[in-house]
Amino acid sequence: MDRNAVNASACFGRSRGMAVSIVMTWIAAAGICGIAAAGQADQQSPGGPPETVLPLRENWLLKSSYQMPEGGEAVSTGDFSPQGWLPTRVPSTVLGALVRNGVYPDPRIGLNSFRIPDASDEFNQEHDLAKYSHLPDQRNPWHDPYWYRTEFTLPAAARQRQVWLNFNGIHYRADVWLNGRQIASASQMAGAFSRYRFDITSNVRSDGKNCLAVKVHPMDHPGTPETQLVPFGKDRKYQKDAMKDVGLPMFIGYDCMGTVPDRNIGLWQDVYLDFRGPVAIRDPFVTTQLPLPQTSPAALRVSATLVNSSGTLLEGVLKGTIEETGGQFEAKVRLAPNESKEVVFSSAEYPALGIGNPRLWWPHNYGPQNLYHLALRFEAAGEAADEQRVQFGIRQVTRELHKLDGAHGLRVHINGQKVFCRGGYIQPELLFEWDADRIEAEIRYLTEANINIVYFEDIPNPPDVFLDLCDRYGLMFGNCFYGCYWMQPGTPHPLDLDLLARGTVDIIHRYRNHPSLVLYMAMNEGETREDVYTRWRKEIIERDGTRLFIPSGSFPDYRTNEPAWIAPDLPTGANDYPPKSYGWAGPAQYFRWVRENRNWMFMLESGCPSPPSYDSLRRFLPDLDQAPPGPTFPLTASWAHHDACHYFGPYDAALRRLYGEPRSVLDYLAKGLLVTADEHRAMYEAANHRMWDITSGFSEWKLNAAWPSVEWQLYDWYLRPTVALYYVKKACEPLHVQLAPLDMEVAVVNNRLAPQDGLEVRARVYDFDGKLRWEKTARLDMPANCCREAFKLPDIADRTPVYFVALQLRDASGNALSDNFYWLASKDPADLASLDRLPAVRLKSSCQVRREGRQWVARVEVENPTEHVAMLVHLVLTKGPRGEEILPVSWDDNYFSLAPGERREVCARVAAGAAGEAPPSFEVGGWNIQTSYRCLGMHTSKGPFKVGQPVTVSATIAETFLAGSRVTLSVDGEPAGSQWAWARGERSAPLSFQITPSGRGPHQVALGAKTVTMEVE
Repeated sequence: MDRNAVNASACFGRSRGMAVSIVMTWIAAAGICGIAAAGQADQQSPGGPPETVLPLRENWLLKSSYQMPEGGEAVSTGDFSPQGWLPTRVPSTVLGALVRNGVYPDPRIGLNSFRIPDASDEFNQEHDLAKYSHLPDQRNPWHDPYWYRTEFTLPAAARQRQVWLNFNGIHYRADVWLNGRQIASASQMAGAFSRYRFDITSNVRSDGKNCLAVKVHPMDHPGTPETQLVPFGKDRKYQKDAMKDVGLPMFIGYDCMGTVPDRNIGLWQDVYLDFRGPVAIRDPFVTTQLPLPQTSPAALRVSATLVNSSGTLLEGVLKGTIEETGGQFEAKVRLAPNESKEVVFSSAEYPALGIGNPRLWWPHNYGPQNLYHLALRFEAAGEAADEQRVQFGIRQVTRELHKLDGAHGLRVHINGQKVFCRGGYIQPELLFEWDADRIEAEIRYLTEANINIVYFEDIPNPPDVFLDLCDRYGLMFGNCFYGCYWMQPGTPHPLDLDLLARGTVDIIHRYRNHPSLVLYMAMNEGETREDVYTRWRKEIIERDGTRLFIPSGSFPDYRTNEPAWIAPDLPTGANDYPPKSYGWAGPAQYFRWVRENRNWMFMLESGCPSPPSYDSLRRFLPDLDQAPPGPTFPLTASWAHHDACHYFGPYDAALRRLYGEPRSVLDYLAKGLLVTADEHRAMYEAANHRMWDITSGFSEWKLNAAWPSVEWQLYDWYLRPTVALYYVKKACEPLHVQLAPLDMEVAVVNNRLAPQDGLEVRARVYDFDGKLRWEKTARLDMPANCCREAFKLPDIADRTPVYFVALQLRDASGNALSDNFYWLASKDPADLASLDRLPAVRLKSSCQVRREGRQWVARVEVENPTEHVAMLVHLVLTKGPRGEEILPVSWDDNYFSLAPGERREVCARVAAGAAGEAPPSFEVGGWNIQTSYRCLGMHTSKGPFKVGQPVTVSATIAETFLAGSRVTLSVDGEPAGSQWAWARGERSAPLSFQITPSGRGPHQVALGAKTVTMEVE
């Protein structure tokens, strides 16, 4: 994607074929939601009692229709014998199922995707991929439909009810057969954006086995992908023929998403049955209105569509109850045969819908995430014909356009309060290998990082559980309907506008009760063609009208050639136009942009790479330690394939320029921690430092990874937090102390809606050797929701080339509220390479682990007893001593630095099931931290040894810290060189040092617990 012009993307993933432990306890059972329609299909969002829903998730079988002479009439009967079919579950794509069954290698690992045929014959011919087909005669495995087949028995609750078959997401077309009869055809059931619902009452058996067969067709226009195999080279372009379909065009691959060979053919969201009727309650919608600036009373409006699916006149009563208040309301309804009728209740007519002193829903860190529930019940002849239960929140979204120097900045208000938007874009998992546990783990990471808003780019219709969890955690959601540069003027994208419009309506109906949904975007980047945009605009206003909306991020104030049909909705006050960065800009540049460039008033995208740790990299880059020497060492084609394209280049160049050429993969990653941490913190702190005066929001490209990636992410695909997560968490904390590198301004940020008086701000400056050179303490009263300068650091004479600044913020009682630690260069251009020679520090640490319910809680104390700085202290919990890291994990803080004599207490939590049988073990490492490792053997090159002549010292290292240990060789008690080593389990690491004796006589050479004596002549 051309991120030099603009940018964005989406969330979540897990491979069941990979060694990934994602056992979570944080999620309740996910609710079932549904629907959309064509022909017999009908739109609906079921939310009734559990006994009225039958999920169809397990016991599916899969096979290519190319291998099947039989048709749907035979495949969907009980007499059919599915020989040679592969087991799977739903949701699942075809490729996902084939990978889990070992038919194809996992495309997320290494260059495995070049061992799988692609949907494009042209691509296969260019890369000789047809030979890998699992079908006879090297048939392209993605040209033909695939059959999904399952059998089920109806529960007793389904008897005497209307039975509906629901598909929450298919790609790309489907024929549906049940018990030998066709229920739907591929002409009416198409597109990735819609849910589909079919009345199967007349065809389903109430007693005995039912056979369901779904024939899923590939995209009409799969397109031909591109490769991305040269480090810092061109990225994959995604504007291909796939955009002609109302599908998932981004999965052809782009800069940070690999190409999916089958383009995700399959049933990619839930399939289930529900039992209703003969009257069904459809599309219930609750809106809330507050008398701002007051927030009480709240006025509710409830609407729902009643559908009579019978051929007779029906009369009944629609009853509603707000469960938390007990308020009830009802209305008599008369329905003609097959009639649909909308019923509306307003607080003006029904007092139960006026709620005094409502418990409001707030974004994360601004207040509690209170939720309400509406129960609807339609009774006919004294019996319940249908029941629905809807979750909603009482909150109101409004906006303000702040004007400065002729430019505009969007200010988002929730419940009348300004909310500073800090967030970014998330991606779906590459093969849609996601579930409620995975999604909750990611949302938990994001909110723990103090992120409060996210956006998708790749899909507009995530699983319902995603929005449920956003509601629960207070994560605001901006829904992008049409992706990047897709439906632009002058293009035929897509071909079927009616299909697109149907999906648009269903997306609105599906999510509009979620309080976390605050913003609609037509496209993420680019401008939407007139016939699409005007219809989209009409639908979101008429069918919702309670959210903010913008055309896209492509309309900064300085743009002058906006389309006429979009001009009435300008200015938006939000954009993702340059200047910005996706690689590296340097911390000071972000502060400069905020002060000087008004497109940074509400910046929708800027970012920095965040490579994962060695332990993650080794899992998906098989050639990790095989890179030949050269200017791009240690990057290879595999790195490029996993997203190290030209956007990665400025980051790599900054790493080498600031910290020196890498000597190994581990050395590269260690230096990358410094670049990543500093840059990520700076993006958000720069937005902080002119909060409301200039800025009102910042979003990062991007927050997670669609597959194992080396690029933009706060946590990697294996759910391992990167250093970026903790530095973003720090920059976005509710009370925060920070430093502006342009003028060394120390400031305090109060993101709370209440003032904080009597704060104490302390700054200390240390030289490279850990000597305190300057300190100051000041008192500060902080108004609510603002940033305020405390003081500036002076220009200290004779600073060492690299020095450190430590900041602390305490409350009036002396309790720690915030801390921050910076490593800075005295000269410009910066040279921080001497950090490699920072004296080694051995920390004092202890860890107490106890079981608390379904979690293990570790309370860690770490102390730096030395006179030197301890940088990037990294803490991990493992499955037993030197075991695998327990993931996901929730740390209060990590990758922090300690000044001389400083002590820190932190806490971590992991799910008990993820830790294994025994309590977690604890490890500590870091940039210059001495860790416990084993030296299995050490020897020198053969003597005699002479003064001034080099000597080689070789050793074998085992049992290092999880992320690698810095191994320091000493001669006569003085450091003589250090290298990074990684050795876990059965693996050991050979190291080699060169030393040059400078004096005669015996010299003690030591490495870990091993010592040899070298006699020098």
